[in-house]
Amino acid sequence: MHQLPLGRDNDVVAAKAADLRTVLIRRGPLGYLWADDPLVRRDAD
Repeated sequence: MHQLPLGRDNDVVAAKAADLRTVLIRRGPLGYLWADDPLVRRDAD
């Protein structure tokens, strides 16, 4: 089973693991915080 890292935007990571198309919308403080996360940048289309 794939373990999701704690403290990340798990929606993007999980969606990519499920072979879905992903996007991160920079909305609110957490959206801007996650925008520079290496895993989110790798997994967001």
